[in-house]
Amino acid sequence: GAQSTNPSPYINIPCVEFCSELFSLLSQDARLRFYFRNTLNENCSLPGKCGFILKTVPSNGGLRQLELCTKKEDYCNESIHFHEDVRAEDMHVYFLQEYMMDSKYLYPLSWLDFLHSTNNSGTKDKYISKERFDQGSRFCVLYKAFKDTS
Repeated sequence: GAQSTNPSPYINIPCVEFCSELFSLLSQDARLRFYFRNTLNENCSLPGKCGFILKTVPSNGGLRQLELCTKKEDYCNESIHFHEDVRAEDMHVYFLQEYMMDSKYLYPLSWLDFLHSTNNSGTKDKYISKERFDQGSRFCVLYKAFKDTS
């Protein structure tokens, strides 16, 4: 394919809201909002901002899973509108934990059930030392925005 100036096909999209209580958020009904304008929608003139919402849904694990909201009614009374070219299969969700002194830790969503589980006999404390996180912590999406056309 044509050589792109972007070295990676992925972009990082931070959640609009910060999250200091990770496990309580993933234990209840919650919605995470992300602003994102794909290159296909550069000239969008719809009201509000382009983006998407991930909502928590019950799962077999101890924590809820995140699901991409794709229905029109999911975006009623929201400042965000959804474009159908945004695909869940192009997303990798992770939690960005910030500590003081600019330390950052990344946790893939798939790890969080393990870290939260009580079967860890205390070992999870090595990874996540407290229920609450610093104010700068939030969910992020690593999104494959540029498709390989070769």
